[in-house]
Amino acid sequence: MAIAWEALDGSGRQRRGHSVVADPKLVLADLQQRGWIPVKVETVADRPHGGVRRALMRLRPVSGGDLIFCLRQWAMMLSAGVGIRQVLATTAATGHPRLGAVIRAVGQAIEGGMSFADALAQHSGTFHRDVVAAVRAGELSGRLDEVLRQLAQRLEVRRELRTKVVSALIYPSVVTLMAIGVVAFLVTVVIPRFEAFFSRRGTSMPLVTSLLTSGAEAIRIWGPWVLLTMVALIIVTVLIRRYSAASARRIDAYLMHIPIIGGVLRCRAVAGSCDALSMLLASGVSLPAALRTTAHTIGNQAIAQQLHTTEAAVVNGRPLAEGLRRPPMPVLVHDVVKIGEESGHLDGVLQHLSEHYADELDTRLRRMMALFEPTVLVLIGGMVGFVYLAFFQAIFAIAQG
Repeated sequence: MAIAWEALDGSGRQRRGHSVVADPKLVLADLQQRGWIPVKVETVADRPHGGVRRALMRLRPVSGGDLIFCLRQWAMMLSAGVGIRQVLATTAATGHPRLGAVIRAVGQAIEGGMSFADALAQHSGTFHRDVVAAVRAGELSGRLDEVLRQLAQRLEVRRELRTKVVSALIYPSVVTLMAIGVVAFLVTVVIPRFEAFFSRRGTSMPLVTSLLTSGAEAIRIWGPWVLLTMVALIIVTVLIRRYSAASARRIDAYLMHIPIIGGVLRCRAVAGSCDALSMLLASGVSLPAALRTTAHTIGNQAIAQQLHTTEAAVVNGRPLAEGLRRPPMPVLVHDVVKIGEESGHLDGVLQHLSEHYADELDTRLRRMMALFEPTVLVLIGGMVGFVYLAFFQAIFAIAQG
């Protein structure tokens, strides 16, 4: 059944959402696990076109929110003493259709004698390596419910971090497209009318108007080629990064040195890698395996290469902090990890580092937006103002005969 809910989070902010579960109590338990205060939980009546809606749901890929909710359900039911087969059977019938099909396949694999982690590993498109590694450690330690709960919490934090970055990039992208649209309108509609008007009058144009028309002509000739070249470079860069590991490392390392944007990319990569390492170590995964799994799941290939190198050093008996001493990892990571190794609280220290760089990422994003808005406004205003100046100078030249 479909459940609509409202709740207050830890900061008092109102949250709303919908969940598809067999029992509204599961939604209440999930909200309480998050530390939220339920305000309203009610059943939503099925709509006449529910079959069409379910068909469309099957086409939608499994989102991070679907996976997090599923992990929370598993953790809650396992802690209540429900067997893993019953847990899977219950959640398979109450969630996202695609995710339900995957969970049913996992249940069948377990019935065939496979471990839970191995069954999840067969569906790497849904359950990533860090999830599988944490579940494997939870099975071996007998703390599977606790590990799943921690997994859900960490994935929620990771999703919020990703959402912050995407949300911060939407506004600059829209404004940039609008600026390109303004320039295109001026070049293709407004300025050609200037030229036609002056050619009919047989009047010589003022200097500013001549500069404007010359610039517009250059943009009309070379603008499309410049845009095509930029698009082609982006496509080629993406393909090279995808199919060449060495090139991907060089590209990611270069991107982290770009002013403003590079700091954002570095903070996001460091926060994600520290969070993944902390989660895996807290779940009972060995340090070399945690480094290897994090390197495979992190998106930044420059940092992933450093984690692979650090793994080899750790296997040979070197401390973790020594492998993290060199760039692209910040110096702070080396210093704090060294303290964590000496104190025996490495997972907690890594979690603090993740939170620190997540906060720094938020600060950098706000700073970037504060710098971007006035810059774009000045550029667009300057372009429009230059056109008006050229227009009025041309009018005055005609009036003076």
